[in-house]
Amino acid sequence: MTNPTKGIGALQENSGLMENKGTNYLLAIAIDEYTHLPTLYNPVRAAKAFIELMTDRYRFEPENVVRIFNGEAKAWWSITPDMESSIMCSMKDIGSRSMHIRERTMNTSATI
Repeated sequence: MTNPTKGIGALQENSGLMENKGTNYLLAIAIDEYTHLPTLYNPVRAAKAFIELMTDRYRFEPENVVRIFNGEAKAWWSITPDMESSIMCSMKDIGSRSMHIRERTMNTSATI
């Protein structure tokens, strides 16, 4: 059952925002523990904080939240060492491309 005291505009009964009759669902997937990479310290913590925010302040009921963390997430997603390596290479590539774009933008701005 949706809690009518939650959500944007919930305190403004005449705002029309309380008329939402749908059900919200949340799927949270987070992995801190990788086999071939150093342990990360924020993904699961951030996912839990996000779930708490959505269930406390917005119209996400706990029974409609699916949490998949660490080993369960890796088993569900079947991450292999090759995939981990590919993900890391992709992240490095994105980082270097964004740095190149920033440098090019800064050089363009300096000549204008």
